[in-house]
Amino acid sequence: MKKITDHIGRFPLILVTPYDTDLIREGSEERRKFFDSLFSQIDKNYLISLIRYNHFLKQRNSLLKQFAEKRYTDFDLLESYDEPILEEGFKIFKWRKNLIDEFLPLFNHTYDILTHRKETVSLTHQSDVADPDFKIIYKNAVQKDLILERTTKGIHKDDYQFLIESQSVKASGSQGQQKSYVLALKLASYHLLANYSQTKPLLLLDDIFDKLDEERIISLLKMIDRDDFGQILITEAKLERSLEYFKNIKKQIRIFNISKGKILSIQNV
Repeated sequence: MKKITDHIGRFPLILVTPYDTDLIREGSEERRKFFDSLFSQIDKNYLISLIRYNHFLKQRNSLLKQFAEKRYTDFDLLESYDEPILEEGFKIFKWRKNLIDEFLPLFNHTYDILTHRKETVSLTHQSDVADPDFKIIYKNAVQKDLILERTTKGIHKDDYQFLIESQSVKASGSQGQQKSYVLALKLASYHLLANYSQTKPLLLLDDIFDKLDEERIISLLKMIDRDDFGQILITEAKLERSLEYFKNIKKQIRIFNISKGKILSIQNV
């Protein structure tokens, strides 16, 4: 593949890792990256617009730094970047809004299954671009942009607010609730991607048995044992524990015992 746009989405997949709670703990960049990765697999045009937007944004920010260093400002040159940034920004905002609207019911349903409806959860997409007067707001921010040497308004500042019982998951959610939340995010992503793919995506579960309690593990395995999931790859360090969990799984299971990058044995369960 010569272009990244030809590669992304060719083999649709969702990866679940023990570090997924970073989506809650870390800043907005992590959350944007998560949804951008998902939406880029769904629609190549989204990825192309995102690449174009980031290219023009990088150029504009570089120009703002040059103006600060040389102590002069060419407003005509600066404005030449505004049109493509705004054009691609509005496209990306519309995609994000529509796809989040489709994602939310899948997410709520998945969380309910994982937790047996213990609490209600939601998420909201927050964006400056949602303001009907955003174009004016963007233009009026130019003096602030010059001072800070970066573009302060646009879809690159979007965030996704994660809520449990109408409160921030980061502030009020327990460790178990946070794990359930991100797991529901990933599994809902699988279902959304499956809705747009011509094939069932791959599901990669990395070392999750060591990070989830037994109740959540059982709920997860019951869910992925359904027909709407395709091939699933699970990494696990404790074989005996895996075999115990797999007792009630109907899917065909094959265990690869790997050490130092070499396959030592293959076992059908």
